[in-house]
Amino acid sequence: MSETMFDIMIEDESRLTFNKWGYLFEGAFTKYDYLKPELGVYAIWCRSGVIWTLLDVGETGNIRGCIDNHEHTLIWIRKCSELSGKLYYSATYRPDSTQTDRIGIVEKIKALSPLLYEQ
Repeated sequence: MSETMFDIMIEDESRLTFNKWGYLFEGAFTKYDYLKPELGVYAIWCRSGVIWTLLDVGETGNIRGCIDNHEHTLIWIRKCSELSGKLYYSATYRPDSTQTDRIGIVEKIKALSPLLYEQ
């Protein structure tokens, strides 16, 4: 199995809380509307069967707003379609973090789990 994928089983596909890379994430949501407009780090996933593939990760001061207007949305849709999957959204909220802190989290995640595509 690729380092960009991990295998989990869930009963409620619309919501999941999980620990990954040393952080607690809320999601994975099928709709980004469930994300909070708060500081943090987001992860974009493609689920095909029981395989979850990391498509993108980033930091922002407003996770929901960022995802709503993200420049990579069409890339996520295309890549997930190629995998015959469905997009999911998750976030680890970091209310007391600085942007430097959040960038460090993103860099750690990218080092531990390379993305499916180069940005």
